[in-house]
Amino acid sequence: MHFEYQYTVHDPAYGSRIFRRRIRMEKRGATIAAGLEDIMHALKLVVEFDGDTIRDIQGTWYRHPNLSCRGATAQFAPFIGQKVTASRQTFRNYADPRQQCTHFHDLLGLTLNHALRREAVRQYDIAIPDMVRSSTSAEVYLDGKLMHHWQIDRNGIVGPEPLKGRTLVSGFSRWAAEMYEGDSLEAAHVLQMGTFVSWAGNLDFKAMKAKFPGIVLAPPNLMGGCYAMQPVRTHEALPCHEVKDFTSDADGMLAFL
Repeated sequence: MHFEYQYTVHDPAYGSRIFRRRIRMEKRGATIAAGLEDIMHALKLVVEFDGDTIRDIQGTWYRHPNLSCRGATAQFAPFIGQKVTASRQTFRNYADPRQQCTHFHDLLGLTLNHALRREAVRQYDIAIPDMVRSSTSAEVYLDGKLMHHWQIDRNGIVGPEPLKGRTLVSGFSRWAAEMYEGDSLEAAHVLQMGTFVSWAGNLDFKAMKAKFPGIVLAPPNLMGGCYAMQPVRTHEALPCHEVKDFTSDADGMLAFL
C-alpha cells in the first residue's frame, strides 16, 4: 500500500528504524482488556461478556493519526448483544468494517477469539525494519514465539519461496485461510495488518503540517476504507500525530493497559 500523494514529505530518518506493534489481551473476570500500540496508534478496548454474549464495549484513544478518528469509539453499538465467535466472516457481518476504525475493529475481533481460549493473556509483537532498498523483513511473535517471517516489498510477499508472489491486499484472507489455521492463521492476519501501518513510517507528519497548514490527510486510495476516511468526515482528517519510535525500546509499549 502506498501513501504517496500531493502532500507527501519524506522523513529523513526513514531507513534507520524498526516499526513495532504490540497487541495484548488480558482476561479480567467477565471482561477482557485489550490494547494496541505502534508508532501512530495507542488504543484500548474493555469488552464485557455475559456468558457467550457481548454485553458492553468501551474504547479509549491515547494516540490517533487524525482528528477524524475520535468518533470511532462511539461506533460499537452493532456488536452489543452479539454472540462471541471465532469465525472471521461471522464477526465481519456484525457491522460494516468500513464504518469502524480499522484498528479497533481488528482488535475487537482478536478479543472475541481470545474470549474462547483458556489462557488468560495473549500478546503479539510485530517487527518490520524500514525498507532501505526494495524489500524488508516482517516478523510476528505470539507470546515470544516466532510465528511468521516474511520478506516483503510494496506489492506483497517476495519470500520465503512458498509465499513468493502472495498479495498482502485483495485476496489475502482467501489464500491465508488455505495455507494456515488456528494460531498461525490469526498471527498471519496480525502481521498483515501491521505491514500497512509500517509504510507510513516514511512520512514526516510534523514537516507536512508545517509545510501545508490545514492539510487534510485523506489519500485517495484510502477514501471510504474506514470510519475516519468516510467522505462525510474526511474534511476533519487533520493530522494530530504523536509519533513514537520504539526501535530500541519496546518495554514501554501498552503501559496504559
